[in-house]
Amino acid sequence: MDTTLIFYPLDLSYRLINNKPEFWLFGKTSDKRSICVVDRTYRPYFLIKKGEEFLIDELVRVRIRTGEYIHYVVDIEKIRKDYMGEKIEFIKIYVNLFGAIRTISEAAKKKGLHVFEHDIRTTKKYLLDKNINFFSGYRVIGRKIKRDIKTDLVLEKISMEKTDAKEFEPVILAVNFITLYSFGRKNNSMAAFNLVSKDYNKLFSFLKKDVDSEYDLFIKFKEILEKIRPDIIVGYDSDKFLNHMNKRALFYGLSLNLGLDNSRVRYNKVLKRAKITGIVHLDLKKMINQTFLIVLKQKGYDINFLNSKLSTPPKLGCFVHDKKKLESIFEKSSSDTRVIYELAEEIWPELMNFSSFASNDVYDLSRNSTNSVIETLLMGTAKKENIVIFNKPERIEVSKRYEKKDDPVKKKANPGIYYNTNIIFLDEVYPDYIFKNNLSYETLDCKCCHGRKLAEIFSTCNTNKGLFVKLIEYINRDSVIFKFLKKCFFRYLNYPYARWYSQEVVDMLQDKISIDLIENIKKIIYWDQEIIVSKSAIKDVFVHENASALFLKNSKKYAILTDELIIKNIRKKYYAKFIYEAQTRIIRMILTQKNKIDILKYARECIRLIFEHTLSVSELVINMRLYKNVRDYETDSPLVSAARIMNKKGYVIGKGDEVSYVIVKGAKRLSRRVRLADEVVKKDYDSDYYIEKQLVPAIIPFLKLIGYDQIDLFQGKKQVRLDEFV
Repeated sequence: MDTTLIFYPLDLSYRLINNKPEFWLFGKTSDKRSICVVDRTYRPYFLIKKGEEFLIDELVRVRIRTGEYIHYVVDIEKIRKDYMGEKIEFIKIYVNLFGAIRTISEAAKKKGLHVFEHDIRTTKKYLLDKNINFFSGYRVIGRKIKRDIKTDLVLEKISMEKTDAKEFEPVILAVNFITLYSFGRKNNSMAAFNLVSKDYNKLFSFLKKDVDSEYDLFIKFKEILEKIRPDIIVGYDSDKFLNHMNKRALFYGLSLNLGLDNSRVRYNKVLKRAKITGIVHLDLKKMINQTFLIVLKQKGYDINFLNSKLSTPPKLGCFVHDKKKLESIFEKSSSDTRVIYELAEEIWPELMNFSSFASNDVYDLSRNSTNSVIETLLMGTAKKENIVIFNKPERIEVSKRYEKKDDPVKKKANPGIYYNTNIIFLDEVYPDYIFKNNLSYETLDCKCCHGRKLAEIFSTCNTNKGLFVKLIEYINRDSVIFKFLKKCFFRYLNYPYARWYSQEVVDMLQDKISIDLIENIKKIIYWDQEIIVSKSAIKDVFVHENASALFLKNSKKYAILTDELIIKNIRKKYYAKFIYEAQTRIIRMILTQKNKIDILKYARECIRLIFEHTLSVSELVINMRLYKNVRDYETDSPLVSAARIMNKKGYVIGKGDEVSYVIVKGAKRLSRRVRLADEVVKKDYDSDYYIEKQLVPAIIPFLKLIGYDQIDLFQGKKQVRLDEFV
C-alpha cells in the first residue's frame, strides 16, 4: 500500500544496491519522524554536442572494465538546450553507473566529441536536475521498504512534489570537544565534550568522573545523539575534532556509527571536512572564514570578536590535576558552546534561504569559497533556464587566463591622507551595470541582433537576456543572497578556475564605467577594480560621502574609513595580536583626524608596554597557518619550529592547521627562540624583537604620513638601545 506524507529533506547520499544507483534523501516528516526517501529512478548521464553520427554509434558499443564493474552506455536521447545564446541539439548519453560518466566521457573526448556536464559532482547534479530545495516541504508518495538504517521510516519514491508546508524548525545541537595530550603521543585522548541544545546543556568528562573512561565517553556521546536526534550539529573547528574522535574510537575497536545509515563520520583528508550522513554538520570556523562571513556581517556580528571568542578548544596537559584550572577550562567550554548554539539559531534562516535558492546542501555551502557558491547559483539558474552548464577549465586554459590578468589599478594615488572624500565600492554597482546593459558571455556581439554599442569593441543583445542577468533577476534585492552576489560576482567573472570566466564581460564592465566617469576623471584620486576614491560626488552613482583614505608609496596598500575601517594589503601574517591592534588604532586615529601629538604619544606608549613586559603573553602570540606539511618545508622558520614543538608535545599538526607561538629572549637565531604560549611567562618574551621587527615596521609608514619618523618615535634619539628610550 502506498504512503503519502509531507517531509523536509536535510541531507543526501547515494549507494549502489545490486549494481543499481540509489539516492537516499534523509529528512524529517511534518510530525517529526526521521525518514529516508529512496529514489531509484535517476539515471546518470552527460551531454555531447551533436556531431558525426557514426562516432555516437561507436561510443554506444564501448565497454570499459574498471575494477569489478563494466561501464557502458545504456541509452541515448536527443534534446535541445541553449548554448552561447542559441538553441543547439545535444545527445544525452545515459550510462549504467555514476563512475561510468568519467570513463565513457573520456572515451568520447578521445573520439573528438564535445562533452558537457560530465564534471559535476554526483549529488549536486541530482539536486540540480530534480530542483530539490533542502528544508522545504515536499509531498512524497512511496511504498515502505526495508533498509538497515536508523530512520523511523524508509520509502521508495513513486512521486514527489513541492508544497507550501510551514517553515521547517530544526533541532540544533552545539558541540565542543576538549582533548588530553601526553608528551610524545601523536593521538591525544578525548577528555570531555559539551552539548547544548534548546533544553539541554551538559558537559561530560572522565576527569570529572561523569564516565569511567574515554571509551565510555564515546558511548555516552552516541547515546545522547540518538536521544536528542538533532537535525543539525554545529561546532567550532568540529571538522577536525569529529575526525579525531572517530580515530580514537577506532583505537578502542569501537565503530562510532553516528550516521543515520549506520556509517562512521566520513572525513575528506584533502578538504579537511567531516560529514555525518543524514545529519547536517556545520563548522563555524569554516563559515567565519568562508562564504557566510558576509551573512554574519549582515547580522551585525564582529568577526574578529567571534574568532577570539570561539577559540579552538584547549588540549589539557600538565594542569590535569589542577582542579581550579580544570574547572576554568570546563566553564569556558560551556560558555563557548552556548555562544555556538545561539549563533547557529540566529543565522539559520539565512542558511536555509541560501541552500533553498542554490539547490545545494548547507554542509557544502557553509564550507565552500565565495567563487564556488556563485558558481552553484549560476548552475541552478542555468538548469532552470535550460542552458548548458559550462565545463571546468583545463589546466592549460587556467594558465592562459592567469597570463591575461591585467593590473587591477586604473589610476594610482599619490601617497598621503585624503579627508572628506567620496568612495564608490564597485562591487555595489557591478550587478546593476550587468542588469541594465544585459552583460553576459552569450549576449556580447550576438548573432540575433546588432546590439547596443557600449564600447568600441563590444555590443550586447537587445532580444534575449543573458545568464548573468537572469541570475540577478531571480534574487530578491533586499535579501542577504543579493548582498553576497554584489560583493562577489565580479571577482568570480575574473577567477581563472571559473566555469563562466568571462574576461570580455569584465573588460566591458570596466569600459562602461570608464565612459560614465570620463568627465569626472580629474576628480578621481584612486581607482582599481574594487573601489574609486574621488574628491567630490560623481553624478548618477551612489557614493559613501565624508570618507577618509590614506595611501602608502605602493598605492595598492591603503586604508579607508566609511561606516567601517577597510585595510588592504597592509597587514603581515606574522604580526602578533597586540601589533595588529596598535596598527589598526593608529590608522583609525589618523583617518579620524586625531591630534598628531596624541598619535605619537600612543605609539610611544605601545613601545613602553612591550619593553616593560606589561603586556600579557597572549597579546604577543603569533598565529600563522601551515600551507604545507611540516616535513615539506625546506627552511627552518619560526613557524616550522613551532609546529615541530607542537608535534613533539602530542599535537597533531599538518597542512592547513594554525600554529601559535611566542619569541623569547636569547642569543640563538630566531627559529631557536620559539616557544608555545603556555611555556612562557611575561619576563621571557623578547621585547627587542617585538619592538624592532614587529611594532616599528607596522606603524612607522603611517607615522611618516603625518610627519614623524623613527627618530621622533624614539624621542629624538637614534634607535641604538631600547633601554635608553625608556
